[in-house]
Amino acid sequence: MEFWAQRTISPFDGREGWTVVDNCYVEHVRVAEYLRSVLDRGGSVGTARTYAGRLALWLGWTSAGGLDESSPSVEQLAAFARWLERTPSRKHRRGRHRRRAEDTNVVTFQSTRSPATVDGIVAAVVEFIRFGVSRQWCEPAVAGRLSSRVELRFIPAGLDRGEQTNLPVVQRRAVRRRRVERPPATLTAGQVGLVVDACVNVRDRFIVEALYATGVRVSELCGLHLADLHLLPSAAHLGCQVAGAHLHVVRREDNENRALAKSIWPRVLPVTRALVRCHNAHQANRQNCTAPPSPGPTSVFGLKLHRLGQEGTRALVVVVPASVDGPHLIYRGEYFGAPIRNDADTVWMKERQIEATYFARFEERRFGSEALDGLYDDVLAGRDIDERAWLIAVARPRLSDPVRQRMQRDQARQLLGQAPPWALTFAGRGCIHPLENVDLLNPRPGLRRWVAPNTATSESQRWREAWMSVHDDGSVTLATAIGGHRGSEGTLPGNRISSSSVEGAVADLMGLLRVMADQHGGGDYQVRIGIEWAGAERLVMETVDTFGGRFDGGSIPLARVTPVRSTVRTDVDSFEFVHQVRDLALDLVNQGGIENLTQITKPQTHEI
Repeated sequence: MEFWAQRTISPFDGREGWTVVDNCYVEHVRVAEYLRSVLDRGGSVGTARTYAGRLALWLGWTSAGGLDESSPSVEQLAAFARWLERTPSRKHRRGRHRRRAEDTNVVTFQSTRSPATVDGIVAAVVEFIRFGVSRQWCEPAVAGRLSSRVELRFIPAGLDRGEQTNLPVVQRRAVRRRRVERPPATLTAGQVGLVVDACVNVRDRFIVEALYATGVRVSELCGLHLADLHLLPSAAHLGCQVAGAHLHVVRREDNENRALAKSIWPRVLPVTRALVRCHNAHQANRQNCTAPPSPGPTSVFGLKLHRLGQEGTRALVVVVPASVDGPHLIYRGEYFGAPIRNDADTVWMKERQIEATYFARFEERRFGSEALDGLYDDVLAGRDIDERAWLIAVARPRLSDPVRQRMQRDQARQLLGQAPPWALTFAGRGCIHPLENVDLLNPRPGLRRWVAPNTATSESQRWREAWMSVHDDGSVTLATAIGGHRGSEGTLPGNRISSSSVEGAVADLMGLLRVMADQHGGGDYQVRIGIEWAGAERLVMETVDTFGGRFDGGSIPLARVTPVRSTVRTDVDSFEFVHQVRDLALDLVNQGGIENLTQITKPQTHEI
């Protein structure tokens, strides 16, 4: 059995940590407790991550040999060190089966890990054994055999002994590897100059100069605040007694970019004149911008850049998408103004022009809401909502393209065929997907649209009835029967709704919307999703318990479900888009008293 380091996120405060899991993703309790203690003692997340990977190797080796990971002997630890020297690293495995264990009987004859790497792994194991003594996982004599108390006869150069007169004492491990001291690899002044010259803006030049001049870690540089930069000859007016230009490296747990300094102890680093000049140039460039930077999102989304020409004669074309969010106000030093293009010049709007622009903006939004409601009513018409509940979902681009051509059958078939992979990415196979109950390969023509008709036409399949359509203007619609589904206990009443079916329908709509937006250039979409029911009984939304059975103990009987309205941004990455999918599904199931989603999981990383 192999073990692996796994990143964790606390559900209470979002705190990042690391643990070790096996092939079945079962956490190793003792190693997890030790790694939590590393962070509780003030260690950095990077230290916990390194220790997790090293202890995963130790657990895998002891598991293969049937040994106790908390009580090894010196001979067993030495055998582990020799195994590390001859076994290839798991980091260099390739392909989809890189987590599959290799043949343990094949041993290379050359060293695969450096002595320093082996020594670091062994040191992590010994620290884990010492921690186990405090938890009574092993006898104190076990840890005593792995290291001994030694007095240093020759004090290292630069060691400040203070007022101590006795010899310094260290804990020397019984199993260790002699490290080969090599000078650090550094860049020459000419190489650093080439890197600086390759930067395209002054901000990048400042970053390179800061890394070269101070030697700070990347995480420490990313965690710097303006208050940490004391670049004047004296910072006494700020309460700092350090003379000369310098910067402070401070560990902060609340950085927005989650940058965390490795050491808990703050320190001061002197800076060079070149770094001060780069910082001044960077600040001057920020102040000369038309609008000051803001912590919120930018006012223009979906910019497209096109590089033209060749080396030496290049041009950059910025394509600004059409937008109804005008006018765009920018800061003019003392007040805000709205620019407008006048042939080759840019002038400022007058008061009446700003008023007319805002009026057109509000009218466009009102027209978009009315068009969305009309599309919703069109999809709802003819559904037997008095017998079973229906989920109706429509999405319409906020800004329609007036010159968009009619969609052909092949284009509609291609759009519908690309939607299922996206839908299954948002919600897995544990729910009903309307996309699986419509004819994706043979759409029917409609009024400036193509309709994917229902394929669940038999009496035994009627409970899965669904209809979907894609429109020439970029709109997408979905209508699916969501009440009266069949389960292990038979057919449910028409007013009984499964929360997983709601999640599946939302995932399918958003998957089709994602494909349509990618095909037609993105932009914002207005979305309306509702559950329609006209029966006498109240709607009841069900979920599942820990054993997978039906559960409605926390449900709230509903006379009607309030339609959910939202503006969906399609020019974001997959990570942000999944969050929008989750928000829509949560807004629906929360109305029925359901707190959590069961199918649309929250992504942990940006890689989807």
